[in-house]
Amino acid sequence: MSEVYFYQILDNEPFDHLRRLLTRLYQKGWRVSVHGGSKEMVEGLDRELWLKPKDSFLPHGQSGGEFDSDQPILLTTENQVFNDAASLVLFDKAPLPPTEIERFLRISIIFRHRYDDEMAWARQHWSQLDSDGIPIQYWAQEDRKWQKKVEKNYPPT
Repeated sequence: MSEVYFYQILDNEPFDHLRRLLTRLYQKGWRVSVHGGSKEMVEGLDRELWLKPKDSFLPHGQSGGEFDSDQPILLTTENQVFNDAASLVLFDKAPLPPTEIERFLRISIIFRHRYDDEMAWARQHWSQLDSDGIPIQYWAQEDRKWQKKVEKNYPPT
């Protein structure tokens, strides 16, 4: 069963948060499809992954090449999954792809607190996933730490 994590970031720059999240997902051995809402944002994330941190590299590529299916982390603006990803990351108001949500182990939705359109986009996804009974969690930054605020649709333990 898929789980969906919503991450509300307080600063304007999502790239550092995305890099850290992608590092954790890659360390789990998962292929990741990263969907951005604009070419500029995807290119910005690509630069971040190439330049930081200076002492390591996170293997990734941008979609549109002949080796998209081989990429452990594939960045795209398209609404498709090309690399048989176990995890899907959405940011910058990218739509959920038409692929069955259940095919992913985890979906992460990153949105910025200071952008009303991103807040509305995240709320729309939250409402739809909640009504579909998908397990969802909402995390927010507090004092530079992540705090879980809400968890819904998880079976009782």
